[in-house]
Amino acid sequence: MISVSGWPSAIQRQKLKYLSRKWKGIIMKKRLWILAPIFLAAVSFVILYFINSPSAEKYKSEIEVYARESFNVSASWEAVSETSETIASVIFYDKDSSDHIFAIYLKDDDSTPRFSLIAGGALPVNQYQVAEISSDSFDEHIYVSLNAQKVCLLEISKDDGFSTIQIDPESPFLIILTSKEEEIAFYNNENSIVEMISFQF
Repeated sequence: MISVSGWPSAIQRQKLKYLSRKWKGIIMKKRLWILAPIFLAAVSFVILYFINSPSAEKYKSEIEVYARESFNVSASWEAVSETSETIASVIFYDKDSSDHIFAIYLKDDDSTPRFSLIAGGALPVNQYQVAEISSDSFDEHIYVSLNAQKVCLLEISKDDGFSTIQIDPESPFLIILTSKEEEIAFYNNENSIVEMISFQF
């Protein structure tokens, strides 16, 4: 075999290629070992975020427990609660809906507890009316009633038509709408519009 002095022979070139591939493999493995903990940490963060990030149902459960303890509400009283991006609200009522407690909270995931009370007590309407409650503290509108009028339907009119929300006519209800651009109306089981009174604080 003829080899020019100073230039590797074919066999030497093969060895160099082999060593080059070997070192590349070692370097890649080391990179993977370095990147693996970072990747696992990122995956763990995402999993923990979704586990700890409260869903709407989790918020509703939490607000009922927290408000029941805060207002010392009897365990025999029923509860209806709703949440939005910024607020949570709950109404507790006794067996025949003759007595009740209503509360509104601002939500804050970074605090303990997650809720700050901004209003609470008795509804500013009688049991035959629907209260529409708004505030400078939040954009949503809360609709709540003890429902002696047996409201069974909420109709929301929009520019492109209308939508409806079914309501249990035998129970108090609480609904949070995120916009007041639409026109709304509550109907009882006789298809009559139920009186709605607006309050702002």
